[in-house]
Amino acid sequence: MNSTPKFGRTSALPLIALVVISSLAIVGDEAASMSMVLTAVDQGQTWMVTWFSLSLAIPAMILAPFGGAIVDRYDPPEDLGRLPGTAKPLHRHRCAAR
Repeated sequence: MNSTPKFGRTSALPLIALVVISSLAIVGDEAASMSMVLTAVDQGQTWMVTWFSLSLAIPAMILAPFGGAIVDRYDPPEDLGRLPGTAKPLHRHRCAAR
């Protein structure tokens, strides 16, 4: 019984769709942020630019350590750590190179 996984050619369409949709979401978020900043400046409330910047930065600064701890706690599935066409996990290649 052969336990070596078979890697076949998969479609790149889901990856392309993910990149396009994520790019559109990022552009939309940045356009909304820029419009809020420009509106505040136009109304003469330049101090609001600082508050808009902080409202975008603080959640990421607070949540990043928790997200990192969660990601570090769990190992990826064995298939995600394999090089295409091989049966060896990636971490073995990295350890062997040291």
